[in-house]
Amino acid sequence: MNAMLSIKAICAKYDLSAVYVRRAISAGKLKAEKEALPGNDKGYRLVCAESEVIRWRADSGKTRRTDGRARFVLYATPDEKDNLEGLLKESDLGVIITRQNKVKKLG
Repeated sequence: MNAMLSIKAICAKYDLSAVYVRRAISAGKLKAEKEALPGNDKGYRLVCAESEVIRWRADSGKTRRTDGRARFVLYATPDEKDNLEGLLKESDLGVIITRQNKVKKLG
């Protein structure tokens, strides 16, 4: 039978934050069950089957970066963006700048 892991145990074993695990549970990406706390008829904690955590980690690894770099959002005018792209090409860092949204016209 699968071992049941608490959120605290999942965080310790996989080096994750409790907020990240709880968000995955609330979004339905990670299935959890309520387990009654011993000696407390009203309290409970969330636990997940270890096989479910392994499945979730395999699926979530496809969208998360694994190279240790963070993703940053830069707000720039078109001229500033062109200048930054030129500097990145000169430095040969291999950083890619992509546009994430459409320009909103004010007024």
